[in-house]
Amino acid sequence: MQIGIFFALNVSSQRPDRRGSRRTTAFKGIKNMHIESMLPGSPALPTPAASAPEDPAQFSRLLAERLEDGATATARRSEWVPLGTISARRPTVSHLLIRHPRYGSDCWRIIHSETNQGKRFERLQSGTPIWLNPGTGEIAWGPGEGPAACDRTAAVPETLRAPASPPTAAALPLLEAPFSSELVQAVRPYIGRPYAEMNCYDLVVQGLEKIGVRYHGSGGLKSRLLEMALAGGRPPNAFLNGEGLIRASGETVYTTSLKAIETPAETAGKVYAAMAPHLAAGQILSFSTPTRGHTGVIAKHDSQWTFINSGRVDHPVAATGTAKGVCEEALQAEIANWLRLAHRRGEPLHITLGRFQDRKLAQFRDSMPAAVQTV
Repeated sequence: MQIGIFFALNVSSQRPDRRGSRRTTAFKGIKNMHIESMLPGSPALPTPAASAPEDPAQFSRLLAERLEDGATATARRSEWVPLGTISARRPTVSHLLIRHPRYGSDCWRIIHSETNQGKRFERLQSGTPIWLNPGTGEIAWGPGEGPAACDRTAAVPETLRAPASPPTAAALPLLEAPFSSELVQAVRPYIGRPYAEMNCYDLVVQGLEKIGVRYHGSGGLKSRLLEMALAGGRPPNAFLNGEGLIRASGETVYTTSLKAIETPAETAGKVYAAMAPHLAAGQILSFSTPTRGHTGVIAKHDSQWTFINSGRVDHPVAATGTAKGVCEEALQAEIANWLRLAHRRGEPLHITLGRFQDRKLAQFRDSMPAAVQTV
C-alpha cells in the first residue's frame, strides 16, 4: 500500500510532542516533495533531483521528525487489545466482544457508541482479526498482523490524511426507504388477526421474517437480543420489544420521557407535532410505562399517518373485523390514548420512534437487498 503526499511551500501540520501537547511544524522551502510511504516496512524514499529540497540539512531534519512520529504511532498502537478472529463459529464482532473477560459486559455500549457508528461490521469476512482500543472504545480490523493493521495512517499528519474508510454514518446513503416499504407491506395483510393469535410484538417479528430477516435460530436477531440482556445483567426478555429491536438493528430518531402528565390531550398534540418531522413509513413506535408496553409499525393511509399494531381497536382508519387484534389506527389518536392511560395510572410514559437500518439488518438476512449490495 502506498500513500502519495505532496507538500507545497509553507505547508504546516500539527503533531503531539513528548509532553502530549500539540505544536506546529512549518515545512518551509519544500517544493513538490513526493513521499511514497511513511508506513513501517515501506520502500526507501526516492530522492530524485527534481524532488529534493534546496537545503539537504533541512530534508534530514524533516525525515528524522517523521521517523520520530512513526515511533510515537507504534507506541500508540500497542494500546490495541485483540478480541479474536471472525469465524463461522463466531461470525460477528459481538460474538467476540461479549466473551471478553474484561470488556464483555460493555459489549453493546461499545458497539453502539458514537465512535463506532457507521462501521460496516456486517461485511466482515471469516479470518478477519478484530481489535479494541480501550482508551477510545473504537473497534477496528485489518488484513495485516497485529493492531498496526488497524492504524495504518497513524504516522501521517492528521491534516494530510486521506478520508477515512469506511465513511461515517452521516456520509452513508440512506438505505431505509426500500426496506421500510417492504415492512409495511408485510404487516398489512395481518390486519384483522385476533390478538390471541398475534400480539403487538409478534406482529413486528412476523413482518421482519416475512421480508427475509432471521429472527429465530442460531445467529438470529432474537439471539442478539438475548445476548444484550445477558451482557447487561437484565432479564432474558428485557429487549424482546420494539425498543430492543431498534437498539440491536437500527437507530432512534425521536424519543421523549414524560414523568408527570397533567393534560393528556394537550400533551398529545405537542408530542405529535414534535414527532411529525421525523416520521416515515416502516418505522417502529414504542410506548413504555413501568407496568406495560406496546409497539407497532408506522404507516400512511391516504395522507394520514397511521399506526399498525395489535391491541384494543379504538381509532381504526378502516374496518378490521375484530375488537381486539391487528388494526391500523390514526397515529395521533393512539398517542393520546397512551397519554391518557399513563395519566390515569399516575405513571411516567416513555415514547421511542426508531427505524431499522439495512446495513445493520444485513447480518440477519440470508441475502442482502440490491440497495445494500451496491454500496
